[in-house]
Amino acid sequence: MTSLTKLEAGDNVVAQVPAWLPELTSLKTLDLSRNRLTHLPDHLAKCTSVTALHLHDNYLQSIPDCLAGVVKFALAHAHALWVRDFSL
Repeated sequence: MTSLTKLEAGDNVVAQVPAWLPELTSLKTLDLSRNRLTHLPDHLAKCTSVTALHLHDNYLQSIPDCLAGVVKFALAHAHALWVRDFSL
């Protein structure tokens, strides 16, 4: 699965980002929208090939500092991304 470039996991009641995600070294688009995520794990920063990260309509409390400047990503539909402590 290392050649996978797009992972659409929206609308799947996902509560945690899987630890194996960084193994998808060709991943460009990651859609985790409309799930039950409350936080983003540090290992998401190892997904350096990701250029589009869809996170809208989750329950995120904050975005970890390790994502700033490490993962090259764009938040799709940022107007629908509510976080308490957005520190990018």
